[in-house]
Amino acid sequence: MKKLIKHVEVLGVLRVVTGLRIGAGGASIEIGGLDNPILRHPLSKVPYVPGSSLKGKLRSLLEVNKFKLGRYSEPQGGICACGRCVVCWLFGCGRAQDATEPTRLIFRDCPIRKEDELRLKELLSDGVFYSEVKSEVTMDRATGKVGGGGPRNMDRIMAGTRLDFRLTIRVLEGDNENEMKEVLLHAFRILEKEGLGGSVSRGYGQVAFEDLSWDGEDISRLLHPESVKV
Repeated sequence: MKKLIKHVEVLGVLRVVTGLRIGAGGASIEIGGLDNPILRHPLSKVPYVPGSSLKGKLRSLLEVNKFKLGRYSEPQGGICACGRCVVCWLFGCGRAQDATEPTRLIFRDCPIRKEDELRLKELLSDGVFYSEVKSEVTMDRATGKVGGGGPRNMDRIMAGTRLDFRLTIRVLEGDNENEMKEVLLHAFRILEKEGLGGSVSRGYGQVAFEDLSWDGEDISRLLHPESVKV
């Protein structure tokens, strides 16, 4: 087992560009409630983005991206468990029984920033509970008319909402921090182009990373170097 050298903290802001929806799964439907609620804190009822959603999406994007780095091979595509590629190095082996090293990346849940939470709380008097409700209808593509399913109400984290992003990285002996940084920034760029949560192909879930720091060092300029003015 390799020796743990240190932990690196990656902090930043995850800004919601278009309404973001991460469903609450089998949540019960209350009288007057939404039929498609989003995930919320069980006590405060404030929406958040679970670390598992971020980890899963970033890993899946890298698995199909065929990204190769230094001595690490590119992932095989799909659910990779080769134990030798850049994805398995950072995210862990897909099969626990085959794992030989600990996972490097530890994702934290992303809560809404306090100032944004207070701003959204002011909207409670208008019946909005820290989120927005988007009404949709199904269309009959053969006739171009509204389908028989009726309207449905989709709960979403509102565009413009900012969440606190935090990632802890285990650095083991032999690890190259610059390589870790390169992979993560590459994954963040892909996620910004793709999206997070459900219904991405219908306009949901566009996000942007802002104010990123790596162990206290500002790395925002490295995420989009083409936008840095010389």
